[in-house]
Formats: sequence, C-alpha cells, structure tokens
Amino acid sequence: MLQQALGNLVRAAEIDRAVVAVITQVEVSREDGAFLAPTKPIGSFYTEVEAKRLAAQSSWDVVQDSGRGWRRVVPSPQPLAVVEGATIAELVRSGIVTICGGGGGIPVARRADGMLEGVSAVIDKDYASALIAQEIGAKLLVMTTQVERVSLDFGTARERPIASISADDAEQCLREGQFPEGSMGPKIAAALQFLRNGGRHVIITDPRHLVSSLNGETGTRITR
Repeated sequence: MLQQALGNLVRAAEIDRAVVAVITQVEVSREDGAFLAPTKPIGSFYTEVEAKRLAAQSSWDVVQDSGRGWRRVVPSPQPLAVVEGATIAELVRSGIVTICGGGGGIPVARRADGMLEGVSAVIDKDYASALIAQEIGAKLLVMTTQVERVSLDFGTARERPIASISADDAEQCLREGQFPEGSMGPKIAAALQFLRNGGRHVIITDPRHLVSSLNGETGTRITR
C-alpha cells in the first residue's frame, strides 16, 4: 500500500524516482532477557476464559491489556543487526525511495552453523528504525507519533512542550521518568541510540506537522 501510494505521488509530481519495499529481517539474540519475560501485546482481544484456553492450547503467554481485554504477549528483544542493511543502504545511495523495516522487521536469530531462522517475537519499531538509520549512515531520523511535540510532565497541569533538547538533557529526563516505557520512552531511547552511533538530529512529531517540523517550525528536535 505504501509503495503504491508513494509511487503514484512521485509519478503525479513527474519526479524520476523508483519506489521499492524491502522485506526486512532483523537479527536478535536468543540470549536476550526479553525471551524470559514476554511483554509485547499482539493480536486480538479475548475474554479471560478465551485467553487462558488459548494459552493452555498453544503455549501462549497472555495478560490483561489496559482493562480492554486479554491479549497474547510475546518477547520484544533488542535489534542487533539488519540483515538487508547493505542492500537498503545501496538502494538509498542510488536515489531510490526505500520502504523497509515494516512492523519493526522480521525477527531472526543465528544458529550455531551461522544460518538464520525466525523467532517468535516483535521488535520495537522505534529501535528498528534507529538501527536502520544508523546502518545506512543517516544524519537525521524522523519519528512520527500522536503528538505534535514531546512534553515534560505530560498529562499534568505543568505540561511543557519541548521545541529542542540536547541528547544529554533528554537522557537525564529519561532517567528521571519523564518519558514512560509505555509511551514516549522507547522513542527517546531509540533517538539517543541513533545519536550515540553517528546520527546528528532526531525529530519527533505527528504526521500532520511532518513538513513544518523539517523546516524547523514545530516538532521536537533532539541534537547530539
């Protein structure tokens, strides 16, 4: 769908660019602690009875998700490497609009013989995006979310939107609990990972303000 939509827009604008989508495998470690404590909800909502029946039948881990029902949870290990990273980098260098890392990528682990095989997990999309950006040598990473700007003291009377912040200050705020794990935390952590590994700027905003944030008019910019 994304490839078709972007391709149509490129053609309508008479821009000579190809658009491709790359099915992306992302390597993880079987030794990652996440495999011992699955936390990532996936799939449909079930009643408690249905969820526990499926858990017994299929060896699932299930939890109650925010009072909305019961869901299966799977491990969310840290991504280590992008299997198609060199190919993606070559496509980008060639000027091809490249869609990759869909859903955080397909998690795979390396066997003792060096071969790859799929594992049952879900990779966080923010961490996967940061890793892909790092592997292709990008200097700017843009992450879209549901808010125009990241805020301190979010959801309180003291809420303060952030226009710009240094990586050091963002890391301090993360340690202080300003960015919760189930909310903005993974985006900030992924941004810091990208900046520590060669990136220069990260922008976080919502899709509606994407262009204006690139022009420096809005969004939150984190700098190295």
